[in-house]
Amino acid sequence: FKGETLEDIIGFTGIVATVTETEYIISDTSVTLAYNLIKKTWRNVGVGTNALFYERETGSLQATVAAKIQLLENVGSVLDDATAIDVEWEIPTLAMDPDKDAVIRNIFIEADTQDETLTPTMFINEVSTTLPLLKTSSRTIRKYGILKPGNRLSLRFAGSVSKRVEIFRILYDIYIPRENNVPLQQQG
Repeated sequence: FKGETLEDIIGFTGIVATVTETEYIISDTSVTLAYNLIKKTWRNVGVGTNALFYERETGSLQATVAAKIQLLENVGSVLDDATAIDVEWEIPTLAMDPDKDAVIRNIFIEADTQDETLTPTMFINEVSTTLPLLKTSSRTIRKYGILKPGNRLSLRFAGSVSKRVEIFRILYDIYIPRENNVPLQQQG
């Protein structure tokens, strides 16, 4: 890597590596990186490994992590070595007319968290506000009353989960002023 940084990772010397049908995976035992042979892009796998092995028959990537042999990036698993998985999703920013402050009235989140708890954080004009916890036992629409002005809105969800959590959709109820600040319903 010639001493250059990649996503805040300083250059390193690979100790272990393996190759799959689509990726070359290399680790220095502290950090593991994967190079996509088709897209020609790097990604940070995260956890460092002491050994890597790709099993072609099953398509599984095995790694030694913390003195245990485990499946690395085990798709469909809801636990990480019998431990809940820390998750964080951020929804892209919804940008509105920068010359007018809209009013974010409500946010509706349709989700099934299977009794797992997520902490939603709302960002209006880059100012964060933690919303009430999101916890559902089935597919449910949860309404959050906001009533705050702004022209940029995004959401982040964070939690530590041991079950499958699904967010199906997010709807915004936003009042956007029309020309001369006359509300839409009052125009002739």
